[in-house]
Amino acid sequence: MNKGRMLLVALIFLIGGFGAESLVGAAAPELQIVREQVGDGKLFLPQLTGLTDLERQATLNATLREAVLAFNNPSPDSTLQGDFTVSFYNGEILGIHFRGNSYTRGTVHPNKIDRGIHLDLTTGQIYDLKNLFLPDTDFTAAIRQQCDRNREAYRLRIAGLWDEWRHEEFVRSWRGADAAFLLSADAMRVYSIPRYATGAISGYWVPYADLREIIDQNGSLWQKLQAQPNRPISVRQ
Repeated sequence: MNKGRMLLVALIFLIGGFGAESLVGAAAPELQIVREQVGDGKLFLPQLTGLTDLERQATLNATLREAVLAFNNPSPDSTLQGDFTVSFYNGEILGIHFRGNSYTRGTVHPNKIDRGIHLDLTTGQIYDLKNLFLPDTDFTAAIRQQCDRNREAYRLRIAGLWDEWRHEEFVRSWRGADAAFLLSADAMRVYSIPRYATGAISGYWVPYADLREIIDQNGSLWQKLQAQPNRPISVRQ
């Protein structure tokens, strides 16, 4: 290969590398805690800072904000309060664990919220659990089956959460909008908060290895979860 062609190949490689880049190898981003008032509730939101692409940073932050505000009850008399922790970060995917409640004036109980948000830092997509699996697979049934087969081995016991729930209660409650999940590099936590129950069902920790046959290994969610190891991200006030 002559020098001119080598230079052309190098330029194509460099230009391609600056397309839809992830945050791997970029200047270390941080999360800033931003306080917002929603009704009478005190809400603490995550906002990315430190990205060189400010337009992209603003778009990602708007997506995060909208995802959290979507947890509020739809009534105009509702308040939303809560805080977050980082459940996963590898430069490709940011996992946010939001916990709080939404209260509508005139109702007896607030709606408890304990949900994960999984944001693609390249595209801005918020992933659903179905994005991890091949199309037209009953992944919820497969997950419940693994939880049933490994009740004791996979059951989570988390300090501060109700520990007296039964497997049958998990099966009844982990469905539809109440099928909460948190993703990591090698496993997922599946859990729920039944309405008016004694407390949250801490759920199970299910390894991806148990579900490998139905995971979409060519899908963007799986590939980005596996692209880089989990690593810390600074969170500041």
